[in-house]
Amino acid sequence: MEPVLSTLYPLPPVRVMGWLSGNSRQGFQAAGSTLQLGFEAAKYLNRVGDTASVVRYAWLESLKAQQQMNNGALAGEAANAQGSQHWDVANQTKIAAGKDKCNEFVGDMIEGVGRARPRVKYTDIRGWLFGMTRDPSAKEWATADIPGYSAPMPVSSASKGDIVAVGHSGNGQGHVGIYVGGSGVASANWYQGGAITINNWGFRPAGQNDEGGGTVVVRKWLGDQ
Repeated sequence: MEPVLSTLYPLPPVRVMGWLSGNSRQGFQAAGSTLQLGFEAAKYLNRVGDTASVVRYAWLESLKAQQQMNNGALAGEAANAQGSQHWDVANQTKIAAGKDKCNEFVGDMIEGVGRARPRVKYTDIRGWLFGMTRDPSAKEWATADIPGYSAPMPVSSASKGDIVAVGHSGNGQGHVGIYVGGSGVASANWYQGGAITINNWGFRPAGQNDEGGGTVVVRKWLGDQ
């Protein structure tokens, strides 16, 4: 018996359903293959008789394709930044001179491909009382809840554009970068003065990634929230 897709796929926002209804051609094209999705939609509609489920399916396929395209763009931008000294430890950017800027590099790259810049609330009165936000630290990328991103996952699940991070045990330090494919991670490398480097950090054997007692993880983009 064909499963009812409404039990498998979440309901998209009403505004998205309305957009897909009025712009179905564009919606399917965003997913990469109008013809394939057309056949899939027809198959499910014929077998399940559930129009809402077909809309959910098309919406999720479109979202998946957009995520893949955006992740590819992010990996490309990060790779193109190799050698840049903009995020040097010695530079004054949004972060004071003398500070590691690996998390700022990640935020700038994400924002540069059109996504919302990831933010977390301050953990002091600025966050509690006023709801003020800031860039996640490297350790928070490895351990904290970040809106729009998955829970920490093993590095074995990495795909281009994922965020790779580690949080050191016992302090607030860590490191974060962007997976660009192969075993390459682009990051503002403290040991190179903050210059953007691409190397196999995060994919080396355990204990060789400067883990500081933590575990290297990846975070996947789920869509802006």
